Amino acid sequence: MLYFSEKMIILTKFFKNQVFYMSSNKTIHIQVSGMSCGGCTNFVKNTIQNLEGIESTSVSLENAEATVVFNSKKIAAQQIIDALNETHFEVVGSR
Repeated sequence: MLYFSEKMIILTKFFKNQVFYMSSNKTIHIQVSGMSCGGCTNFVKNTIQNLEGIESTSVSLENAEATVVFNSKKIAAQQIIDALNETHFEVVGSR
């Protein structure tokens, strides 16, 4: 093994026989216009949840926002945005 610093060597000794996984989950907050009721939020949530690689979704009518946790190895943020733009709702921003 190649170690990059003394700190890495110390950590390697401390966590001997431990396996750590780097999470590929990311979160995106998507501003969605056109939602006016609970049925709209359910439609937006279901549209997102039906995509492969989505871990969780919450949609706020009050904030006109969908918060999505997704596996970036399975789906890109732009694919989620594109799926929403194919509906009658419009993505007006994301962060």
